[in-house]
Amino acid sequence: MSKEYIEREAVANAVKKWLGMAKCPYITGSYNQGEIAAYETALDEIITIPAADVVEVRHGRWIKIEGLSSDYCCSECNKQWWTPFPEEMHYCPNCGAKMDGERKGGDGDGK
Repeated sequence: MSKEYIEREAVANAVKKWLGMAKCPYITGSYNQGEIAAYETALDEIITIPAADVVEVRHGRWIKIEGLSSDYCCSECNKQWWTPFPEEMHYCPNCGAKMDGERKGGDGDGK
């Protein structure tokens, strides 16, 4: 199973929403102490789980600098690099951006 990383606050907010509905007798018809306790326990667990040591991936692309035969610029940090083969430079040596195209909203490679 591959690992996926999510934002703790987003998960906690989702559990808080369900906890709030469980506490509202107008929605549930009655108080269910077992359900409320389960949501509260889940929320406590989410808050106390240790965070993973991850870094957000920056996505960029090489931009050809006009007039210079083998010079390219990183779309993320604007650092200029000389390379005759930009397709073989998968990461920017300066900022570490992954050269797979700029991602817009996480829904594609932006190419």
